[in-house]
Amino acid sequence: MEPRIALGIDPFGDGTTGIKLSWSKYATMMWTWFYSLNPNGQDMTLYYIPAPGVFIPIYQSQAYEFEVDSDLRRPYVQEIFFSVDRTIGKDFMIKLSYVDRNFKDFVVTNDLNYNPADFVPYSVTSPLTGETINLHYKIPGSTNSFDYYTNDSREKRHYRAFIVEVIKRLSNNYQFRLNYTWSRLTGTNSSTSAMMSANAYWNWPDAEYNNVDGILSGDRTHVIKFSGIWYAPLGFVLSANYTGASGYPWTAYFRTPAPPYG
Repeated sequence: MEPRIALGIDPFGDGTTGIKLSWSKYATMMWTWFYSLNPNGQDMTLYYIPAPGVFIPIYQSQAYEFEVDSDLRRPYVQEIFFSVDRTIGKDFMIKLSYVDRNFKDFVVTNDLNYNPADFVPYSVTSPLTGETINLHYKIPGSTNSFDYYTNDSREKRHYRAFIVEVIKRLSNNYQFRLNYTWSRLTGTNSSTSAMMSANAYWNWPDAEYNNVDGILSGDRTHVIKFSGIWYAPLGFVLSANYTGASGYPWTAYFRTPAPPYG
């Protein structure tokens, strides 16, 4: 079900002011690789053959093991939209809007073979902040992961936007639309916007670092848009479009060696 309900009000009854409120719930697209999960995976061994009949194994991998929650739900979005518009004179309109989108039922991955004994704690000092960070590494050759795909309410994504628009209707041979948007995109950094899935194990010991909550890298706080058209003399038509946006937030990374890997 994808229910949607909207209400529109003309408070003064003269067509100069409009108030609109809507609530929507709509499903997101499922990603194609999910349909290709193959339960009939195979072990693979890669050999180097230096001479006829001589096989030297140089790489081995086990079949990908996974399970899908029998009650897996499709991710969806809940959206609230509110706007107030006011006509000024014959040609101009000012519109104020608010958009709130909450993304729900992210698909996350847990490891059914998780064994605390497979992980060894170690500490590093962040060169960015000087703080001590306690991490874990998985012992080479320990238990292979068994991925379990399910929904988890801890995975979050929340988009909010305030929009101001000035609209000039077509008159005197020209029209334009000017839009300013302030927005904020927050959530867990292990989630992806398009696929609504998490790329880190929630039940591994470093989940608090892998799934930290905050402003996401896709956030564009300030966006300005302009589009206009002018019907010039001699049959010429001129149009212009402009979009300007603040840059993506900077994310600082540093690399640190895990003891057995260097």
